[in-house]
Amino acid sequence: MADFDIGDKIKHKVFGEGTIMDIAEGNSANLTIAFGKDKKVIKSSYVKLLK
Repeated sequence: MADFDIGDKIKHKVFGEGTIMDIAEGNSANLTIAFGKDKKVIKSSYVKLLK
């Protein structure tokens, strides 16, 4: 699993590029991601880090 940090840019195959706003740790980290004006909570395994 990639190491995600708040503020990282990511890419999701449906929602496009976004910015990580919050990280909730657990079995699989849940990331709160801003896609423009919309925010989504997505498991870290479903996004690609753009570093």
